[in-house]
Amino acid sequence: MVAAGVPLFGDGAGHFGFSSFDTARTALYAGGTLIGEAASDYAEFEVPPGTADLRLEQSATRSAPFRLSTSVSGVWTFRSATTSEETLLPLSTVRFSPRVDDRNVAPAGTSFTFPVEVVRPTGSAAPPNRDLTAEFSTDDGQTWQPATVAGSGGKRTVRVSNPTGPAYVSLRGHATDAAGNTATITVIKAYEVG
Repeated sequence: MVAAGVPLFGDGAGHFGFSSFDTARTALYAGGTLIGEAASDYAEFEVPPGTADLRLEQSATRSAPFRLSTSVSGVWTFRSATTSEETLLPLSTVRFSPRVDDRNVAPAGTSFTFPVEVVRPTGSAAPPNRDLTAEFSTDDGQTWQPATVAGSGGKRTVRVSNPTGPAYVSLRGHATDAAGNTATITVIKAYEVG
């Protein structure tokens, strides 16, 4: 069995975040075939014994009164095998930590650099991060532009171009660890610029 319940609304400092939401979905695939899905932020799936390449998808959306993180999603790919005891899955996450003011607003019309970290679950078999790429969007994820990622390992920096005038910036990070497991995290309206 695979139990999945990733806290999608955590912050860059690693605090678990819980939120009310309008919609949620959790789905598990094996080799491209849907094993099961639930309209929830938590689900348990029966998987056949043996080794398999799995893909977990989780997402949630929320509306007013929330103006930020209105849609958050994660997609993880990993190799799984039957175990005799409970085992944490190698689901790393990408944590963006833009330096914003107390209203979560960043300066408009500037090149904006901030920390990004790939975090492995404590106690899991996830090896260290190998590759990290990032993108940003200024139209709520309709189009994406590459962001500049600098550094190596799990802790790096990302640079985006903040738009002029009042707007929102969405962020997407794609991490690959040394075993080939992947994590793609997307945050629509990650922060505001103004």
